[in-house]
Amino acid sequence: MASLLYSDLQGCYLLYDNIKPMTDNAMFVKQKKPKDFDCGYNLDRMIASLPRIKEEEERIEYAERAVGLIKQSHPNWVDENGDSREAWKHFFVLAEYDPTEYGIYNPFESDD
Repeated sequence: MASLLYSDLQGCYLLYDNIKPMTDNAMFVKQKKPKDFDCGYNLDRMIASLPRIKEEEERIEYAERAVGLIKQSHPNWVDENGDSREAWKHFFVLAEYDPTEYGIYNPFESDD
């Protein structure tokens, strides 16, 4: 443990004991690289937050927004009608959980 001597505004010296040196960057949030560099961290956060949304309708709407972000970032995946099978597939790949457990289904996959 270290002791540091600090001067206050009036020139008095104060001794602070038991100051631990910062060995790691505890001040900063550890960040991983985004799973999709084109969409960035916001997409990762959006997908990760979906299970915490209580209302199923809101959850589905928010998932559709996340897919919309994927479509904006990958316009070559979008057909002339604005639909994108690839964006929905990508959404399901990026999710670290099974979105179907939360009422989110790929509209391009049938239940056959």
